[in-house]
Amino acid sequence: MSIKKCFYCGEDAEVRDHVIPYSFFRSGRRSGGGMGIGGNSNIVDSCRECNSLVSDKVFDNVYRKRDFIQGKLSERYKKVIKMANWTEQEISEMGVEFKTDLRLQMLAKKWIQNRINYPEIIFPEQPLREELRKILEKFGL
Repeated sequence: MSIKKCFYCGEDAEVRDHVIPYSFFRSGRRSGGGMGIGGNSNIVDSCRECNSLVSDKVFDNVYRKRDFIQGKLSERYKKVIKMANWTEQEISEMGVEFKTDLRLQMLAKKWIQNRINYPEIIFPEQPLREELRKILEKFGL
């Protein structure tokens, strides 16, 4: 069974997103659909974070919605993105605890950069779910 990916950031999809918010349809302001991928549907696979970032904003296509969400991810994680880049050699010269923290920081930075640049993948090595939880806790995200 293949894991579905978030259309907006490439993370594992946990929910489905209405490209045109369901509330917009229900209010009578617009009828019809066809703004999902390929114009076939109003629904795309999404992670919870991307789904919540956009709220009920309306976009004229799913790609503009992706751009908006990726901009929001950049804002949310700007502290992580601005961290210094450490080489493995520099990290290896540090103390044991500091090494672990720096490696987690660099992993977090790569993970966020991939999400912001999706569908282009810059760093092929990605953290496991358990590592992601540690990263998010460490940075209060």
